[in-house]
Amino acid sequence: IVSSVIMAVGLALYSGSPVAWFYDIMVKYDMVSKRGEIMPKMTMVVKGFAIAANGISFVLVLYSVKWPLFCGVLLSFIIGVLYLCNFEDNKGKTEGMSFGKTLLLFSGKFLKDGRMRMIVIYDGISYVATAFFILEWQLYLVNEFGLQKNYIGLILILFMFCMMIGGYISSKFVGLKDVFSGTYIGKAVMAVSLAMIFFSHNLILSLISMSIFEISLSICSITESIWVNDYIEADNRASFYSAMSASLKLFGFIIILLAGHVVDRYGYIFGWKVCFVANFVSVLALMFFVKRYGKNKVEAR
Repeated sequence: IVSSVIMAVGLALYSGSPVAWFYDIMVKYDMVSKRGEIMPKMTMVVKGFAIAANGISFVLVLYSVKWPLFCGVLLSFIIGVLYLCNFEDNKGKTEGMSFGKTLLLFSGKFLKDGRMRMIVIYDGISYVATAFFILEWQLYLVNEFGLQKNYIGLILILFMFCMMIGGYISSKFVGLKDVFSGTYIGKAVMAVSLAMIFFSHNLILSLISMSIFEISLSICSITESIWVNDYIEADNRASFYSAMSASLKLFGFIIILLAGHVVDRYGYIFGWKVCFVANFVSVLALMFFVKRYGKNKVEAR
């Protein structure tokens, strides 16, 4: 528990920086208009590394369950040094301010911004579906269909590959007039995949349904990363991203505990129903955001 808390603090401290840095680089080189092409490609590259990492972990864990953890610690340290030395961080109007004052300043700005509050609510509702899926899929396959636990690592690699496919599909949405359309499409496909899981009664169909879920989840995450930036001012970008990430992780911690209780008490099928309902409600939340704040974009700079 202590190590998880420390990890959560570390993630909250840097989680907003990489995306904000990448977006600022696109602004610097006047590439924001092509973000619909760049962001999916970047995600595909990241998922490619994730596939490699899962494959390596699958081999290392055969020797010891600690080896993947040791490698993760080493890589995190190396990446932290690279971030420190190479980032062109946009600190906004905070030069010379203490950490405490900066935290209070941006926390106040974040809480007062209706767009950010609504995005956090939307992300939170969306994460309910994701959390139930993350919690259930392994238990469901192992306990309902007798899948050997040794295959879990291979299925994770399959899911990473599916997310790469989702990234490729997302790049095809560039021509859509409405930037939110890609997210709506992803949510619709996710609903179909969850319905398929609910009605699937064998292992192969369940794996196909879950793979489609991963593709749609990737579509949603990539398209969301594109339109969210349209509502965050440059001076606030890194701080607001970190605030959204921290809020989502805190909410996610609570949801995972509740999801475990729900699934343990009411069973997997009820869990899939909750997943489906949460996905539907998230669409309503997105529609509310678009109606109320859709035109309140900021100028990319």
